Amino acid sequence: MFALAQNENYVSLNFAGGSTGTWFNDSYNEISVDFESRVSKLSGIGVGIGLARFNNDNYLAVMDYIHMPIFYKLHTKWLNMSPVFTMDFLNRRMFSSASSWTDFSSYYPIFFYGFGLAVSKDFFLTNKLYLETKAQAIYSPEVEEIFSIGLALKYRLN
Repeated sequence: MFALAQNENYVSLNFAGGSTGTWFNDSYNEISVDFESRVSKLSGIGVGIGLARFNNDNYLAVMDYIHMPIFYKLHTKWLNMSPVFTMDFLNRRMFSSASSWTDFSSYYPIFFYGFGLAVSKDFFLTNKLYLETKAQAIYSPEVEEIFSIGLALKYRLN
């Protein structure tokens, strides 16, 4: 119980952009909120929730997903590394009038999961505020690869 009271907890607002491996012309944008708890000097665990958007310009299709990552973060002096598990649930879909949902059901699943790796670096702004840069690669059997880079504004709660 005493060890848990010494944990540092962080909440962060994340912005990321990138592309998907299946089409490579699809843009991927994400905004999310993460909660991370440092369980030791070198490790932490975290969860998040956000909105991810896939935008396919060739087919004039836009898909919005509720994005939920679960991660472990290894903190080192130079970089942080995180194995990530993600779950994405379809929230909204929009197509041009020339398309229909049946044309894209195999490309845009209602639910998909993925595994990946994120590499990040924290930059100290104040004693409680940090800027974090992140590069991430996720593999999902349904969507294939998702590559993104992003920034997070991270606040230490205690």
